[in-house]
Amino acid sequence: MSQNLEKFFNRCVRCGISSAAEGIRLSENGVCTECKVYDEHKDFFDAYFKNYSELQDILEQAKWRSRSEYDCILLYSGGKDSTYVLYKLKELGLKLLAFTFDNGFISRQAIDNINDITAELGVKSVIFTHAEMNEVFKESLQKYSTVCKGCFKAILDLSLSLADDLGIETIVTGLSRGQIAEERLKFFLSCDIVDPALVDKKLKEGRYIYHVTERFKGLDGEKFLDGVATERVQLIDFFRYSDVSKAAIYDFLKMRSLRWTQPSDTGFCSSNCMINDVGVAVHKIEKGYSNYEVPTAWEVRLGHLSRAEALAELVGVSNARRVQQILRHIGYQPRQRILGSETKTGQNFELGTQIVDSQGSLRKESAESNMIPGRNSRKQLKSDGSPDEQKASWPFGEWIHRSFVANRAMNRKIFAQALFQLIVRHRTLQLEFSFGGSGWDQFFSFPTPLPLTFVDLSKYSVDQYAEVTVAMAGRIFTELTGAQRGRIFRMVVFTHADRIGCDLVIFSNSSVSDVLPWSNLIDDLNELYRVLMKQHDSAEEIIGGKCDNEDGDLIVDSLRERIS
Repeated sequence: MSQNLEKFFNRCVRCGISSAAEGIRLSENGVCTECKVYDEHKDFFDAYFKNYSELQDILEQAKWRSRSEYDCILLYSGGKDSTYVLYKLKELGLKLLAFTFDNGFISRQAIDNINDITAELGVKSVIFTHAEMNEVFKESLQKYSTVCKGCFKAILDLSLSLADDLGIETIVTGLSRGQIAEERLKFFLSCDIVDPALVDKKLKEGRYIYHVTERFKGLDGEKFLDGVATERVQLIDFFRYSDVSKAAIYDFLKMRSLRWTQPSDTGFCSSNCMINDVGVAVHKIEKGYSNYEVPTAWEVRLGHLSRAEALAELVGVSNARRVQQILRHIGYQPRQRILGSETKTGQNFELGTQIVDSQGSLRKESAESNMIPGRNSRKQLKSDGSPDEQKASWPFGEWIHRSFVANRAMNRKIFAQALFQLIVRHRTLQLEFSFGGSGWDQFFSFPTPLPLTFVDLSKYSVDQYAEVTVAMAGRIFTELTGAQRGRIFRMVVFTHADRIGCDLVIFSNSSVSDVLPWSNLIDDLNELYRVLMKQHDSAEEIIGGKCDNEDGDLIVDSLRERIS
């Protein structure tokens, strides 16, 4: 294969996505795994995306339900897509409230577009801010290597709060079809949920979880804990019902509006926001590819963009100097990309030194007798008995573990749901590895069943607790290190008869802790459990003692605190 052809095959010949993107592999003919997923499940995507007449019916019903002077809120950024939506909603005769979030980096031209076009159409415009956005951006970059997640959280929280205060029951978004496919539909497809009605039901449930658990500075979701706002206010994605292309949107704006002007200071992937390029640059440094690679590729598959148009948007940042200035302003230093064991020395797993027994003491055994070697120290053999060096080279880091304590009774069913939501939130926990003809590979898939094991110690005597926990942990660790296909995250819960609470042991590959610190994982799991318990009034499936309704953390780090 020629060098030019190899370079060409670095991007999918159909959608243009880079092979550097997580989970993306190219076939011999240059087609990516995501395009194959789309081909196999095209009926699902076709069923989910609706036609414009159905949107008209939904919005007509919204008029009759409205308890406000406004029929709906439009999330209006001043960019091309939301401006198109504004004109189309106005054509439907809706009484609109245009909601704009100024994150501190909105282009001056975008603000002019907002003021001019809402004035032209006679639409009420409100612009909200959030005083702690610099911290929000910093947290968003730390968590996701992009600024967009924090900004979206501010937009969705503030607009939902406004809708709730004003009695408006409908919020319309300008989320593109590519974003809908990537952020929502791929997840449900991985869970084998392909009925659009069930998807909508799960999305509504997920909105509540998102608003109360996805937290950034000053955006804690406390206002939404009672579930009233997310139950009453519906969220409608305009482009779910419109298959208009990007070219057609530009043509429409040229014909319909003399006031909308494309900003010249927002980079290649945005028509309203100057900090957008910061997210693109940081994601490229920390993850190895643009955060727009995946949704833009879906835009191509779904017909919104041509491949050439997509590649034109993915060329990089438009102003590197401004990116550096903004990074200094918000106080963030991009982290160099970490590639598994190549840059991190892993820890081997010592069963005898960290598993906590029922008395709260540490089982002291010799390191030599209890050490189980990590994957890359274990030789695997070919059929003729000779070492298989390709198999022996484990590229994803070392296996490690950490022990924690649940300091009160646990609802088993709710804990499983909280773990499910944790894995949904953190894509890293969805990683799976496998060994095949071409060696080791890793990819993303949703864990079914959950990587969760409950072990009931009540049938054993207290003297046997330590022996049983060590044996169980050893068995699981052997499974992890000996598998040719499996996940890089596993949790075991040990329950006791002699005291309230449980012991938890989390097994993971070091590649998880590289990007998801233990403290973040446990903080998120505690928060998810707390929120789900507030919605649960049944005492079924209680383990580890009598259930209570305390609001404190369920799980604490056994290295810092132990409650017996």
